[in-house]
Amino acid sequence: MLTGVALAALALAACAGRPTQPTSSAPAVGQGTTPSSSSAARPNQKIGKPYQVMGRWYYPADEPDYRAEGVASWYGPTFHGKYTANGEVYDQNALTAAHTTLPLPSIVRVTNLENGRVLIVRVNDRGP
Repeated sequence: MLTGVALAALALAACAGRPTQPTSSAPAVGQGTTPSSSSAARPNQKIGKPYQVMGRWYYPADEPDYRAEGVASWYGPTFHGKYTANGEVYDQNALTAAHTTLPLPSIVRVTNLENGRVLIVRVNDRGP
C-alpha cells in the first residue's frame, strides 16, 4: 500500500485555505465509486460541536461542495494504534485523513496540484 509520501498527500484534506477550482485532469466527484453526498447516503455521519484548539475556534459543518487548497502533512507512527476523533483506531498505512470542520466520516478527493494525481480518502479525525 502507499507509504509516507502518499499519506502526506492525504492530509491535504485537513488544510484550510483559499477556494480553488477543480483541475481538468481530476475526475469529477460523483463519478466512479465515490459515495453519494446526499444526507440519506450518510446516516452515520456526525457533524460535531464547535471546539477550540490553541485559542482558535472551529465550527464543524456539512459542506458537500467544500473545496480548499493547502499543504499536506502526515502524523505517522506517534499516533498509530491510537483512537481518532470518531473513535476508530488510527492506521498510519490506511488512506485516511483529518480535517478541522468536515463531518466525520467524510469522503474527500485529494489532488496533488504538481502532478494531477488524485486519491479518494475517508476523513475520520480532527486536525491539524
